[in-house]
Amino acid sequence: MLTTLAEDHELTITMPFTPTHLPTNIRHKLEILDLAIIKGVVLNLSSIEILHCLGSGHLPALLKLDSITGVEQLIETKTIIL
Repeated sequence: MLTTLAEDHELTITMPFTPTHLPTNIRHKLEILDLAIIKGVVLNLSSIEILHCLGSGHLPALLKLDSITGVEQLIETKTIIL
């Protein structure tokens, strides 16, 4: 369903490759809870990093965007924590 929506509306869906939910119950599996839906962004996705800084079962993800040309530009930048 999400894939169809992304295709119909020309959206990009990206997510980390490592789990962002670490359940305390060993019977539950690790899961990726965080994803980004992107449209019309004129920057390249350079990386998604998992932040191991909280003492909870959820690890936030940091989405980093870079210039399309690879040349540093004087534009406003955004840090997005998922």
